[in-house]
Amino acid sequence: MRLFDSLVFRSTKRLRDRFIGGKVLARGLLLATALLQVAHGVSAHIYLANVILPPLQPSKTADENIGNAVLPVKYEQLPHGVSAHQNIIIFGCVETVTLPALALDLKARVDTGAGLSSLDARNIEEFIRDGESWVSFQVKERVSGVCKKLCLPVISYVQIKRHGQKSQCRPVVSLPIALGNRQGETLFTLTDRSHFDYPVLIGRSYMEKSYPDDRTLVDVKRDHIVSKP
Repeated sequence: MRLFDSLVFRSTKRLRDRFIGGKVLARGLLLATALLQVAHGVSAHIYLANVILPPLQPSKTADENIGNAVLPVKYEQLPHGVSAHQNIIIFGCVETVTLPALALDLKARVDTGAGLSSLDARNIEEFIRDGESWVSFQVKERVSGVCKKLCLPVISYVQIKRHGQKSQCRPVVSLPIALGNRQGETLFTLTDRSHFDYPVLIGRSYMEKSYPDDRTLVDVKRDHIVSKP
């Protein structure tokens, strides 16, 4: 058994070296998995993962800027799909966003499972202006109670499926947003979020547009990494 493990280990080590270099031999990996499955049973996948893909270790000379949540780290072994020149942007599970059009700072849940961002809007009224669809709505700052009204053109509409309820058609608007050291515009669906803990939800579309050349991650155990509470 030790000789068998030694042979498989050498084979998988060669595969690992090629994996790190960017070339994956899929058939070789499958063969190694099958051999280890015979020798070690159900633990073979874990064994193979530890041999070929040991835990990622940043190089000690990596340039780390934790305070700004930007990690231009050069890994000895890069995560799948991340190139050496990319920054890794880390968000907290909850951040504070600024909406300049409303002059409000609002708490936001960062959710990679949501495509579009969402804004807690009250008294939503749609109307036609110059032949185009517009919408007026109010946004309330929950702590101070300050309420701001805004009118914007409707970009589109989305159908949102809700568990145990009818689908809801929501208007989509474009709003300027500032989060951390980035400013830009992103799309928001408008809906009553009074039953949610946070008035804003930040979705993938914001991350993809604001950080087109970087990889974004969310630390679910921390809040306010790129923004102040």
